[in-house]
Amino acid sequence: MQPRYICLFHLVLTIVGFVSIPSVSSADVTLHITSPRGEGKILVKNGMIRMFGSNGQGDAAGEMIFKGPKEGIIVVDASRKEATVMTEADFQKMGQRLGNIMARMQEQMQHMSAEQREKMQQMMGVKMPSQGQQQEASLQVTQTGKTKKLLGTECAQYLVTRNGEISFEYWIAPKSSIDGGEEAVRAFASMGNFFSNLFETLHETPLQSMLNNPYAAMGQIDGVPLETIQYKNGSKGSSTLITRITQESVPEGLFRIPEGYKVTRPADQL
Repeated sequence: MQPRYICLFHLVLTIVGFVSIPSVSSADVTLHITSPRGEGKILVKNGMIRMFGSNGQGDAAGEMIFKGPKEGIIVVDASRKEATVMTEADFQKMGQRLGNIMARMQEQMQHMSAEQREKMQQMMGVKMPSQGQQQEASLQVTQTGKTKKLLGTECAQYLVTRNGEISFEYWIAPKSSIDGGEEAVRAFASMGNFFSNLFETLHETPLQSMLNNPYAAMGQIDGVPLETIQYKNGSKGSSTLITRITQESVPEGLFRIPEGYKVTRPADQL
């Protein structure tokens, strides 16, 4: 699986937690975000979502469009003039094919030395799950009691640990303190359900155990994540911060594949 698609999963799942944004009107909504890699926006209109710029991984993942549960997600790569389409059926196909590939590699690795197995895992960039251990790792969410102000709102700190190691840190604002709009509620709820169904579908495939999945944690947190910090090997990594939430008209054309772009499906490339 190409690294840019894994980065895409991380990009999408990091922001799915905005399903908690409260309803105030039916206007289009723009979330302004920032990270060490730059500025970005998340646009919401008529149940659709478009993310572009930086959210800590935006450079690797490109721009992303969520069209709805049937049409799935589209990754737009302007530099290559390509659009990568991934529906739920595509994810199912990828999970099945990757499962078969990983099973064959596990069989081959049984005949390797420990050094050879470690080298192969390093080359792949992932740790191969053992047979029977492809379920999502144990996840725990803890409210630390620490607070800080973001956007003038008192936010509570939550730590997400996986098998005893911190994987994410959230600074959560109360739902009542954030104006987001009915469009944001419907769109992010739809995308949340899309990925919830996706992970249910892939619960026995390597895809789920390979992904560091912040969405699983958001189901245990009641509020809006104004800041999300991803950890790597127990150390703080990239941080995504919402700097503004505005209600402004968003052109319909931003949610379509640009004319002349080559359309690809990664499920057909495995």
